[in-house]
Amino acid sequence: MNEAHETQVASIAGAFCEAIEQVKNNDTFSLSDMFVIFKSEEQLLSLYDDNEMLLTQIGLEEYDEAGDTDNIRIIALLRQALEMPEVADAFRSLGAVTPVSVILLNDEKEIVSELKTFDDEKIFLEDDFLKKAGKELDDFFEQLMADIK
Repeated sequence: MNEAHETQVASIAGAFCEAIEQVKNNDTFSLSDMFVIFKSEEQLLSLYDDNEMLLTQIGLEEYDEAGDTDNIRIIALLRQALEMPEVADAFRSLGAVTPVSVILLNDEKEIVSELKTFDDEKIFLEDDFLKKAGKELDDFFEQLMADIK
């Protein structure tokens, strides 16, 4: 990972932590889902609560536009930030409010990707995990069948 990438992940993680603090310190916010909107032309990342109230907003100055791969790159950055221990601790600090899903929306507020669900009692498997597990099972079965022949 290069320095600019690490800085972006740290900035995004800080924004998630700041958004959680906003929710904890202000009763007007509601959080069972956190919505994330990234405007690549403005290089602006915005975090919203359930009622579409802005929690926090940051600029990603070092973010390079990559055209069609734009969603893939921002999803990877967001997921990496959500995996940081301080972000997980911030979401855990919400206590009874869990589960909380973090969802990436496009400019038209349509779902692009469900990034992560935080819940103290349940484990959620990502779509990627299920695809990888299916491929591994298929590969294992093919290898097993090859040994029989």
